[in-house]
Amino acid sequence: HEFGQRFRIVVAMGFFDYMSDPGPVIKKIASLTAGVFLASFPRQSIVWGLQRSIRYRLIKRCPVYNYTRDQLNSLFPSGLFADVRILETSHGFFAVAWNRQSD
Repeated sequence: HEFGQRFRIVVAMGFFDYMSDPGPVIKKIASLTAGVFLASFPRQSIVWGLQRSIRYRLIKRCPVYNYTRDQLNSLFPSGLFADVRILETSHGFFAVAWNRQSD
């Protein structure tokens, strides 16, 4: 979809859990973000990962994807955003990426 504007805030919570190839989506979001981009990314864990695998892969037949810090670093290459911070949480990662504000 082509948007006629850039957005000051873009939020993607629980979105990348289901993306087999998030790279092109993140690049598109970077081009649409005039301010801050906030996103969650799950990581593999024994209890949480097993529960999600049973619920989504086996019961709902919906693939779910987990990420590592190295994968996230490659999804946010230098220059894509002005600044990127990747924070580790109990269930995964939280990315905060900034672009300079433009009017």
